[in-house]
Amino acid sequence: MAKEVISLHHGKIDVHSRTGENSGSEFVILLPLGHEHLKPEEIVEPPQFPFLHRKPGEKSPVSYMIREKEEEMETGGEAEEEQPGEDSEKSEEHETEKQVILVVEDHADVRKYIRDPLEPQYTVVEAKNGKEGIDKAKEIIPDLIISDIMMPELDGYELCRVLKNDIITSHIPVILLTAKASEESMVQGLETGADDYITKPFNTKILTTRIRNLIELRRQMQIKIQKEKMLLPAEIKVSSLD
Repeated sequence: MAKEVISLHHGKIDVHSRTGENSGSEFVILLPLGHEHLKPEEIVEPPQFPFLHRKPGEKSPVSYMIREKEEEMETGGEAEEEQPGEDSEKSEEHETEKQVILVVEDHADVRKYIRDPLEPQYTVVEAKNGKEGIDKAKEIIPDLIISDIMMPELDGYELCRVLKNDIITSHIPVILLTAKASEESMVQGLETGADDYITKPFNTKILTTRIRNLIELRRQMQIKIQKEKMLLPAEIKVSSLD
């Protein structure tokens, strides 16, 4: 994974290992300076926050902003509900109609990286490992699941296999995330019933597009089955699992 990240920055990584007890290894990372070597689509401008240019000794409000965001999530956005008027009612109604995405990932930073671009459009629920992911999936029945593969207690392959073989959760699209870019790993993931497979590091725009496509595909499938059952109920053969 480190090699893939460094390659995206047009850099190189080498390792030099010495034989002998307690000799250890040395990793050397070479990254080009500046951004002239980068394409325009490879550059993401950082957000311009005033506290990035604060004076020496001045406290940063980052922790306050994070705490404020967490409180807002815990209370379900009470600050918006307190605003009077029709706009507040529409906002609350729109919030209840959001589709739910379950993110199963043991690294908090990766969960945040996935959650941030999704939250404006979806309700994001998090799980820290595969076992917790299965429990939450059966509890809330999300519209889609994004799961890492390498996790403690229970990996993404087993999570996908369990959910796809449970009639309650078998219909939920599952996207597996992994740092393994080999074809064998992709085949293994798809054989467990996963609907899509994305290797790390990944572009969040690609992820959100695939999420939207999978959810829309399932919605169209549900509409098609409902119409066919109404028009030709005798000709439709649907198993209990389907």
